[in-house]
Amino acid sequence: MSIYVIDEMMGRGKTSAMINYINQSGDDVRYLFIVPLLTEVERIRKGCASKDFVEPSQFGGKLNNIKQLLAEGRNIVSTHALFSRFDDETLQYIKDGNYTLVMDEITTVIRDIRITRHDYKLLTEHYIQSTESGQVVWIDDDYEGKLGDYKEQISGGHVQLYKGSGDDGGVLMTVMPREFFTSFKDVFLMTYMFRDQLMRCYFDLEELQYERLYINGSSQETFNISDHPEPRPDLDYSPLIRVLDNDRLNRIGAPKTSLTKTWYIRNADSRCMDELRRNTINFFRNYSKTPSSQNLWSTFCKDEEHDVDWPEILAGGGYKKGFLACNSKGTNQYRNKTALAYLLNIYPNTRQKTYLYSKGIAFNDDFYALSEMLQWIWRSAIRDGKPVQLYVPSLRMRTLLKDWLATKGQEVDVA
Repeated sequence: MSIYVIDEMMGRGKTSAMINYINQSGDDVRYLFIVPLLTEVERIRKGCASKDFVEPSQFGGKLNNIKQLLAEGRNIVSTHALFSRFDDETLQYIKDGNYTLVMDEITTVIRDIRITRHDYKLLTEHYIQSTESGQVVWIDDDYEGKLGDYKEQISGGHVQLYKGSGDDGGVLMTVMPREFFTSFKDVFLMTYMFRDQLMRCYFDLEELQYERLYINGSSQETFNISDHPEPRPDLDYSPLIRVLDNDRLNRIGAPKTSLTKTWYIRNADSRCMDELRRNTINFFRNYSKTPSSQNLWSTFCKDEEHDVDWPEILAGGGYKKGFLACNSKGTNQYRNKTALAYLLNIYPNTRQKTYLYSKGIAFNDDFYALSEMLQWIWRSAIRDGKPVQLYVPSLRMRTLLKDWLATKGQEVDVA
């Protein structure tokens, strides 16, 4: 089994190159192509028409249907959401069928579930134990009660327990089994700035070795996958990305911790939300001067834990319908958007980061934030080489973007 990471800029032709690669492969090679969104399924089916890709049907349940398709040896295209639900039976079909995995953008491989101090005490004293490998085992098979949700997840065999601090009694860490990748003959992962993503940390955690590949060629017909990069000019996007420099509109994001998730929670009912909304309206109305159909914006998604709907709070006239979640990747539906407001200051999930540190695995907060922001920006018209205007009130995020533009898209070593 080999894992290949195609680490290239958005819009560089990764999907086109993979379609060409699949079309040139033999009839005996079977593929499972995983895409972020249902809207991308049809592109794969049309691009690889000779391979007769099929999408799992809702009828009878998608998980049951994909097992049937795997048993039949069909080429399949589906979404990350279904991939995360695979069980041992699904993985056995994949292994028996000698499938190759193609994954467009990273998937969620580590997930944290917060536990109160009281529940943590109950769990550790009465219901769970940790093995030498760190896996959590539920020891009371007859238990029925309020901890049932924990029991169900732990009984799946993919949970580790990280002891938290402060208000955290502990955190259940759901870690995707390595068999989700080792069951395949080969794995191709297409993304950008892989080194600075949680999935790279997961590969290191599970000791999964991978090899980097590159995209060569200059058109949809000529894009191809190679183990060495061909010479190409620097990617200078600075003439196309105009970042708003306005002291009054950017003042709210001057402190390093402004516009973080913690800042949003702390200021949920404060005048800061009104100021940020007015600033965003001002940007679209008086600076970009674009129609609402060309406006795109983002903030943190609705927070169920704190019962706060940030998109609803910050929505304003002229841009409300242009909301796109900050973690969106792989979609081309917004390539007509030319004015963008990125109202966030991104940091990695603290509990996931601390858990990884406890395993001796670290990554750079700033490059993680940059990779997330670039993925979001590249949903817009910039992916077609068209100019965009950008409002990034966070000084930290704005500086990261400007520094990246100054490097002309070249890789930067982690300090």
